[in-house]
Amino acid sequence: MPMRQQALVRKQTKMEREAAAMSRQRAATFRKFNNALRFWQVCENALCRRRHRCSGDAHDCITRRWHAMPEEEKEYWRGAFKASRTASSAEDMHRAGLAARTACLHAQAPLDRPSPAPASAQPAPAAPAADARIRRP
Repeated sequence: MPMRQQALVRKQTKMEREAAAMSRQRAATFRKFNNALRFWQVCENALCRRRHRCSGDAHDCITRRWHAMPEEEKEYWRGAFKASRTASSAEDMHRAGLAARTACLHAQAPLDRPSPAPASAQPAPAAPAADARIRRP
């Protein structure tokens, strides 16, 4: 390298190297979540769809897609990811996700119930059971 160009090149400080390493690690974690949630299937980035994995800005992708998810589905994934730390199989993670989702639905149930009818009114017909299907990846 000529002498003039060498003067323009500056080495990173230790703090800058550590910050860059943390940024790369964080992006890798977001990318794993995006891949587990299969966000690449609906990504605008053609490279993600072609590679069948997150290949773009992982933070931007998870931020946009996570907020668009229904709360029950978020609870399922939170439970499954939390169980992944200790679970020995994918089936255990799935069960933990279902349990978290069920707990979320039960917590929301009192808010969804109508106020009790007057005693003189006839009871309302029973509502059909909710069709609770969970898509497994």
